[in-house]
Amino acid sequence: MIPYIGDLSKADASVLRKIAERSKDILEFGVGASTQVLRHYSTGTMRSVETMQEWVDRTKVNFERVGVEGEVEFVSYNSDYSGRYDFIFVDGYKRLRKEFALRVWRYLRYGGRMAFH
Repeated sequence: MIPYIGDLSKADASVLRKIAERSKDILEFGVGASTQVLRHYSTGTMRSVETMQEWVDRTKVNFERVGVEGEVEFVSYNSDYSGRYDFIFVDGYKRLRKEFALRVWRYLRYGGRMAFH
């Protein structure tokens, strides 16, 4: 496991790693330690939605600290993030989690997974 930085248990990181290894396209709400793990272990595309630019900036710095490679498209909450995803991870601003999940459910590929943290 990469030495990720943030508030994510080892057990949760292990689950995210397994899912990331099998996912081609990932959509995430809420950036941080999960972003590091998902990006490091996925070979597909990744789009991360965030409500606070500070978290995006911090996550980019942490990518460098722990050696995460690969591109992440960081977008704001009000952006268009339509697409087709194998995995959608919901872990952003608590008051928006349900709204986000209901908004993006239709973008989940058949057989895909949505998880909440």
